[in-house]
Amino acid sequence: MSHFSALGFPIRSSAEMLAVARRVPASALYAQTDVGSYYRWETGGGSELWLATGLDQSLKAVVPHFTAVVRTKVRLMERVPSRDHEMDGALRIVVAPARASQAGGDLEEGAFPLLVDMPDFRRLDALALPVDVDLSIGAVAERVEHYASEADMRAAGVLAETESMIPSGLVGPDGADRVPRRAEAILYGTVLASGTRLNAVGVGSFTWARVRTQSVELEVVADPVLLPKPPVSGSILGGTFWLTARLATAWPDPITGRT
Repeated sequence: MSHFSALGFPIRSSAEMLAVARRVPASALYAQTDVGSYYRWETGGGSELWLATGLDQSLKAVVPHFTAVVRTKVRLMERVPSRDHEMDGALRIVVAPARASQAGGDLEEGAFPLLVDMPDFRRLDALALPVDVDLSIGAVAERVEHYASEADMRAAGVLAETESMIPSGLVGPDGADRVPRRAEAILYGTVLASGTRLNAVGVGSFTWARVRTQSVELEVVADPVLLPKPPVSGSILGGTFWLTARLATAWPDPITGRT
């Protein structure tokens, strides 16, 4: 299983990844920056494939992404560039931030912090931080737990709250800062809706669910190997998830005009 397979791309090797990347049409050009370009290919069911290319059009990154309909109010606090590719990076955010209108207010105050990967990271270079925005956050399953009820969850020995979020990408089990930081969270939530989605390009299906967790609702996706059937409403879904996000607040690209 991989982040790709969780979005219906049956990619098992770098060669297969490059083969899919070559299918991205030129019309998928999404944004151009001072260091390169981003291509966004919408492949069905909310699944997307993003390419990042350098100024010489060399391929820098191939990244899957899930576009969630749910909007989450956050405060963007810090840019975290990738160690591997200059076009890649993440943002450290505060979810459901407290109002900090008064001078001296604590900008870090909110429900919890998270790190989220951004497929168009360098497109936001001119955005001044900190700033309050709406994000579209997709939670891509790396490990999944599913329980019919809280009683089943407790019987399995899980002590976490049924609706809880742990920023495991920022803080380790011992409470120390995680190094390096990752766009990851351990979450549990009540299933509100679910279904099976189809990636028309990858010709693969994936499982989708909308869950209510601590302070927010999120949309999660999983490889059917991890979650074979859509979980029923009212059940509890948990696990470890990779977080991929995009700015939902309008922020048009100066060249293409796209948001």
